[in-house]
Amino acid sequence: MNLFGLSPEQYKGLILSVGSHREERSLSPVEVATTFCRMRENGASLRDCAAAVHLDGTAMVSRFIRLLELHPNVRHLVDWGQTGATVAFTAASELARLPEQEHELAFTAALENQLSSTEVKQLVQARLRSGRDIGECVLSVLRLRPKVERRFLFIGLVTSEAVRQHLASISQRQRDLLMREAVRKLVPETQLAARLGPDAFTVSSMEDLSQLSQGEDGDFEARVNDLIAEKAGLK
Repeated sequence: MNLFGLSPEQYKGLILSVGSHREERSLSPVEVATTFCRMRENGASLRDCAAAVHLDGTAMVSRFIRLLELHPNVRHLVDWGQTGATVAFTAASELARLPEQEHELAFTAALENQLSSTEVKQLVQARLRSGRDIGECVLSVLRLRPKVERRFLFIGLVTSEAVRQHLASISQRQRDLLMREAVRKLVPETQLAARLGPDAFTVSSMEDLSQLSQGEDGDFEARVNDLIAEKAGLK
């Protein structure tokens, strides 16, 4: 079988991540998109990519590849399902249809309001058809809800160059594990959802995160950075 430049291990990770209902897939949706692009660069057609992972058509492959049109600052927020700190693959692929300069604002709105995939699709359609700004379109979607709940969102930067280089060299699954350990040590009794990218992190909570920024050990972003560096063995 032609693997179009993939190693057997890379192909195994791809096949176990696409079309699977496993709770912990080895690749994130963006990593799947990157793998498909690597195959394309080595001569694979969309149909070849679909056949490699036993998909009937090419539509799903195109949805994956569209994720790479997202602004780099939000790609790490894409996961297989929706959590407090991630946007589901289907919804993220819809958001990629928006102009790139609106991606960060749209992802923030999706996370703070925990928009479903259906609501995200409504948001994108409203934005593209009406030309109204993202804020107005979000409000129009929320008005259709019987009850509106809002989460608090904290977005921070990874400040150490050494840590950024390390995070870029590991998988999203490894970054998630590292972030879970860091957050658990920081606020063990608080229900948080978190996501770590190569150069940024996001923490989501039903509680006001501004209270976590006023600890004795400095601001919240600095404390998270210290713990990430510690858990990565770089401090």
